[in-house]
Amino acid sequence: MRESLEIRVVTVPLRVELERSDREAPLRADEVVVREGGEARRVVSLVSLAVAAEAVPSGPAAAPGEPVAAGGEPPARIAIYVDVPMTDSQHLAAAVRRLAGQAEELVAAGAVEIVLADPTPETVLAPTRDARAVRSALRDLAGRGAAMSLVERIRRSVLTGESGVTRHRDLLRARAAEEVRVVAERRLRLGLWAASSPSFGRPRFLFLLSGVYDSDPVPFYLARLEGGDDSGGGGGTIVRQSVTDAMLLERDLRDLGQGARESDLGSDLSALGWMTFPVAYSDLGFDTLGGAEEPGHTRFVALGQGASKQGGLSAFLFTDPLAGWSTVATPTGGEVIASDKALRNAVRELSGLYLLRFERSGTPRSEVLPLEIESLRPGAKLRSLSRVGEATPEGLSALATGALLTGAAVERDLPLEVLSTRWRDAAEEVLLVELGVDVADLRAAAGPELGRELRLTIASPAEGGALDVRQQRLAAPPGAPRWHFTLAVRLASGSDRVALRLEDLATGLRGSAIVPVPLLAGDATPPAN
Repeated sequence: MRESLEIRVVTVPLRVELERSDREAPLRADEVVVREGGEARRVVSLVSLAVAAEAVPSGPAAAPGEPVAAGGEPPARIAIYVDVPMTDSQHLAAAVRRLAGQAEELVAAGAVEIVLADPTPETVLAPTRDARAVRSALRDLAGRGAAMSLVERIRRSVLTGESGVTRHRDLLRARAAEEVRVVAERRLRLGLWAASSPSFGRPRFLFLLSGVYDSDPVPFYLARLEGGDDSGGGGGTIVRQSVTDAMLLERDLRDLGQGARESDLGSDLSALGWMTFPVAYSDLGFDTLGGAEEPGHTRFVALGQGASKQGGLSAFLFTDPLAGWSTVATPTGGEVIASDKALRNAVRELSGLYLLRFERSGTPRSEVLPLEIESLRPGAKLRSLSRVGEATPEGLSALATGALLTGAAVERDLPLEVLSTRWRDAAEEVLLVELGVDVADLRAAAGPELGRELRLTIASPAEGGALDVRQQRLAAPPGAPRWHFTLAVRLASGSDRVALRLEDLATGLRGSAIVPVPLLAGDATPPAN
């Protein structure tokens, strides 16, 4: 049967809020309407996560933290992702201790895994329903992290004049660029991790332990140039600059592009099936200094551990510290958690969530489409993923391929064999690539869908430090034990290597390689593809 006619069933998590008078009657499947890309989809079933989880017994573990056996796979996966550089030790300890105290509730809802990103994401506990293992692993993380997050450290250096920092435009721009780089790198690592273990069609919940930051850093740094509030009391020199300097700094900061991929990250997490709950503990309060009392203008203060004893530092560090996380959480149906009480309630509510199963047909696996879920019951409020797909989104796949050129690990699910030749014609240089993949040993486990829909991403350095990324769809001969493809990659001037990433969109198998650009073979025209 052709791919376009296949009917596949997808499961998504659903948060349901009913009116108080209606809570005795659970929401039914015939009261839910699903549209994918504007097209109505048939609802297969609607069941509470608690009921689905009870149907799969945890079973005894041979050892604490032993991965869940395939035959006893629970209906949901719960990941606790700890981003150490983005948080501080005090708030990280509070969050992991709260989660450790609710280990039983977590494993009752599904298999729990713990990932520590410090700085590279690494699994410290494989998916398990062993509450003791979860509790122990979380408690072991209580001492991780520094007194301040990287972003807070950068901003405090601006306010206090540490390391000779003053508020000249060039120095402010350098600090802002450092902050933007840190935040962008942390988001990239999170996105690549989220796409690294595909489990499309199954609900997944992500508790993201991180810290606060401003999605738009411009107001903070611009205020330092213009004078703004000098309550830092720490020796920074306020340099009153001309209006021209202020305009130039604002232009420079806007050009940094902070926040450009925040909304994309939320959409990507949604398409990957992750309902996301950013946990951003912080001592947020209100400060009425420096014009904060103006109508409609609220500014937050975030004081780290011991800040009140460090010269009375109370300068504004963040103007809207949770907005960036909201743009990540909202597209996934999740929400930002900023307090211990909110985290406790979020874990308790897991078992009350629903699993919605609907048919997905006539759509390629690689296509990510908007998802709309509505209730026919008056007063019912539903929250779920805003986008749905069955493969890594194209943009995230492009980032993963580009990351190979900066040291990311090569993937070996699909064993790639690469031969390359460099050619030059009158107008450009071309890298001719012969790509072979031996899949004979994979076919029995992967099934007949292997090779039906492939995506190849090619990334190569371009002029000015940019990346040239291209993607194309491929299909292998049905049942073939070996695949062979011939590719022609146009090279930018000075390119010395190319990254290739091949994904089987039906199975989630991936293979990647770094291809060095060989010495020029001669002036010729590459053979036809």
